[in-house]
Amino acid sequence: MAAPMVEASPAVRVRSNLEELGMDRMAELAGEHMSLVASGSKTYAESMLELTDAQLAAVRERDLWRRVQKANFPYARTLADFDFSFQPSISRPAVEDLATMGFLERKENVVLVGSPGVGNYVGSPVMLGSGP
Repeated sequence: MAAPMVEASPAVRVRSNLEELGMDRMAELAGEHMSLVASGSKTYAESMLELTDAQLAAVRERDLWRRVQKANFPYARTLADFDFSFQPSISRPAVEDLATMGFLERKENVVLVGSPGVGNYVGSPVMLGSGP
């Protein structure tokens, strides 16, 4: 005689559904957020906003990393990996400002100029940001 099937709890089903939909970050955080809503620490809307923000950030990070890999750069480093001693004339504050991408908001152009071997190419892949 087969044991009776026990239906999974709603919390387990929500996590399972999110995983099946490919929303792994939301699935990871769902249990904690259900507890916060149940205890009254967060409203349903606040919780959903945080969950969807977290999922969206994870998707964007994954998509960026895929594009960087597909671009076949010779290497991918973060700004933290950049060796500023390689070319002392490179202004660290200027590079860090470029990394904020503020020039886009200010509608400014950026051109890396220099003779071969002075570091204008070395910094280009670094501007991409960080990996997963």
